[in-house]
Formats: sequence, C-alpha cells, structure tokens
Amino acid sequence: MSYKGTQQDLVLQERAARAAAALYRVTDLFIDNEPLKWKLRRDALNVIETVEKKSSLASGNYLILLQELQNAKKHICSLRVKLAIAQAGGYILRINFQVLEQEYKDIEDILTGEIAGVSNKADKNLLDIYIGHDVFVKDIQNLTDMSNRKSNIVEQSIGGSSEASLYGKKNMNEPSSINERQEAIKNTLQKKSWIGLTDLVSLYSAGVGSKTIQRDLQILMQMGIVQSKGERRWRRYALVDSHNFIS
Repeated sequence: MSYKGTQQDLVLQERAARAAAALYRVTDLFIDNEPLKWKLRRDALNVIETVEKKSSLASGNYLILLQELQNAKKHICSLRVKLAIAQAGGYILRINFQVLEQEYKDIEDILTGEIAGVSNKADKNLLDIYIGHDVFVKDIQNLTDMSNRKSNIVEQSIGGSSEASLYGKKNMNEPSSINERQEAIKNTLQKKSWIGLTDLVSLYSAGVGSKTIQRDLQILMQMGIVQSKGERRWRRYALVDSHNFIS
C-alpha cells in the first residue's frame, strides 16, 4: 500500500499547494531583481515536490520515506527563515507574513508527527532485520556444531571399531587374508628367527620359486606380521614381536 491514497497525505498536498499559491501572490509585489522573491518560490516548490514524492513511496520503504519527510521539513524551515527576513525588510505586510508563517508551521508540525511515526517503524524494521540475521547466523552455527559433533562421534565409532578389530587380529594372530603358504612361512619363522630367502625356499617343493616366497614375505610385512633386516642377499626375516609365539 502506498501513502498516496491516505486522507492525511492528500490534505498535506493540498495545504502545501495552497500555501505556495498564496506565497506566489505575495511575492508578486517583489521586484524581479530581489533574490528573496525567487528563493521563497523555489522553497515553496521544493516543499510541494518532496511531499508528492514521499506520497508515492510504498509503506514499507521506511528509510527512504523518512529521508523525504526530513527533506520536506528542511525546505519549510528554510522558507520560514526567508519569510521572516522578507517581513523584517518590509517586503511583506505583517498580516501576510503571519498567515504564511502559520500555514507553513502547521505543515511542518504534520511532517514532524509523521517523521516520529516513520522513525519508530524504521527502527523496528532494522531491529527485526538484525534479530532475524542474528538468529539465522546462530542457527547456522548450531547446525555446524551439531554436524561436527556427529562427525566426531562417527569417526570415534569407526576408529574404535577398527582399532578393536585390529587388536583382535593381533591377539588371535590370524589375519583373514593369509593363505596356506604364508601361514607355513609364519609357522617357520615362529620356530626360527632371521631366516634368509634361500632357507625359506628350500622348505618347499620345486614348484614354489623364490619370487613367490618373496612376494609372500612382502605381503606378510605389509600386514605387520613379518619384519626384515639387511639388504639384497643378506636380508633376513623374522616375526614381529607381537606375532612371535607358537599357537
């Protein structure tokens, strides 16, 4: 809804127009070279323009409306000062000055009342926006904190399960992916530590080559069951301490 259709606004526009018309008639007596003549008329027109402009604004544009009301009041204040100067200088009869002064004072009082009302609405609107923004930010923070807590719980749960499973395998000494040949290597290393690749190959039939045994040893080392020391042909293998017992 705009202010244009309100009764008070229509009355305000009519009063501003009537006051301007009266001021024009009074200033007709001024000579054209007198600056006050044109300054008074300009202020009167500015009052009409700002009153009409603020009337076209939507009721929700409180900040813009407040600015236009203040502009209209500023023009009236300027006009009243010039009227007083013109009356003091003898350009306007006292009776004419009093009529114009009272009319513009009444218009200014109306604007002052509207400014107070709109200012309160503008402050409330800004407060609602601030509170809404603050609540929104807090909601986002709460959701983020909740998500982080859930993630931590899941990670702890997964980590705990994995750790328990890992320790369980260590205690059982039976990794699920170990095959029979690798099991045989492990049993051999339980009985005798730091055996070379050649010694391990000699325990198997001719169908099992050194590369196969070496690959099995590599898998067992990756699983944390077997350890090694030395390089190349001097490399020796043994069980990791936690696996070094006979089942």
